Amino acid sequence: TAVGTADNIITFTARDQADKWQGLFFLSNTAANKLEYVTVSYAGSSSFGLGVEAANIGIESIGKVAVANSIVSNSNGYGIFVETNAELTDGAGADLTSNQEVLDAGNSFSDNTSGETNLP
Repeated sequence: TAVGTADNIITFTARDQADKWQGLFFLSNTAANKLEYVTVSYAGSSSFGLGVEAANIGIESIGKVAVANSIVSNSNGYGIFVETNAELTDGAGADLTSNQEVLDAGNSFSDNTSGETNLP
């Protein structure tokens, strides 16, 4: 769980922007998997395995995570990679099944090499 506020954003990023890190990977489906008011950037150095490609945020098929009001940028892969049967939600109970719904949850994306998401 990483829940910041509009005035106190939590940041996950590389120490050196030229040297990407792997990213955040979710394998469990607990309701505690929540990212709100976070920035995740300069990740996607390699795939997570288990069918999850390189991304700033990866969600495995049995995983579930809520992402809202967050910035996902500068990935060497996808912004968010959602494997088939994984769940991406807005934290208020709504499943996010399109890029527009992900944006409507207050998220923004920029400069992710493979695209914003790969929603199945």
